[in-house]
Amino acid sequence: MVEASQDSLRDSLDKHALIKEEPQLELTQGEQTRNFIYVSDVVSTVQTILNQSSEFNKGFYYFQVGSDSETKIKELVTLIKELTGNKTTKLKFGSLLY
Repeated sequence: MVEASQDSLRDSLDKHALIKEEPQLELTQGEQTRNFIYVSDVVSTVQTILNQSSEFNKGFYYFQVGSDSETKIKELVTLIKELTGNKTTKLKFGSLLY
């Protein structure tokens, strides 16, 4: 069973605040970055690793899988606001501490 952290719950509620066009949305500076990737790309990478696993020496291997670009949370929230056509909600970046 997967449990949602408080951060992911807050993120979900913030997205809904944009959809509900609430008057304002208090946010951090939004400088945190996230790396978004298609699930199919992750699956393909795992399949490649498994198919080539016989070529590895015994031991533990750590693989980081991601895309070539990071997106600032500020950019993401601003884009969501734009795509939803929300002209009401004021995004108050910097009103919450990290």
